[in-house]
Amino acid sequence: MKLKNFMLRVETEKLVDLSLDIIKTLGKSEIRIIDLGTGSLCIPLSIAAEYKGDAVLKIYAVDFSDGALEIAKENLAKYSKLKPSIQIIKSSWFDSLDSKLKSTFDLVISNPPYLDKDVSLSRSVSEFEPHIALFSEDKGSFDTNLIINEAKSWMTAGGTLIIETDPVIALKVLAECEKNGYKEIELIRDQFGEVRFLKATA
Repeated sequence: MKLKNFMLRVETEKLVDLSLDIIKTLGKSEIRIIDLGTGSLCIPLSIAAEYKGDAVLKIYAVDFSDGALEIAKENLAKYSKLKPSIQIIKSSWFDSLDSKLKSTFDLVISNPPYLDKDVSLSRSVSEFEPHIALFSEDKGSFDTNLIINEAKSWMTAGGTLIIETDPVIALKVLAECEKNGYKEIELIRDQFGEVRFLKATA
């Protein structure tokens, strides 16, 4: 199922493809996924629409922005067949999640803010993307490191973390994963040959 009138950034398409590749290998009857910083809900909707397997998908779409959550709810309402697979939650990363969800996620996905605040952006980006979704403290790595530090306690044994990042901080992000004891850590290039994603196993 392809989503009508729903354009994805090419990097987001790659993130969805990486997620679907992981999901296909799990061999479980129910698969739990969390998308941190879901924004317009494009990643959960795309995964739910394109998944072809028999497992039941339970996708938790998390964002802290009221504006983003409103758009996410509007988009979910357009695709009624996908509603049973997706639950929208207001939370700053993991902060407001029910503790009963700890150790339950097979896949943690995030496209967090990862740009240094001193980076200059083209008008086509700066005028259409909220700054809260783009820029992060500590030269762009603050939010990414926070997710890496907390994600393992929410993941199943052998669960996978996939994060979109900036090539400039990719090695720093990898080192943070190593420090937190992740396994099978891998940096993945995007369609343009840039290191854009990190994949790691709990």
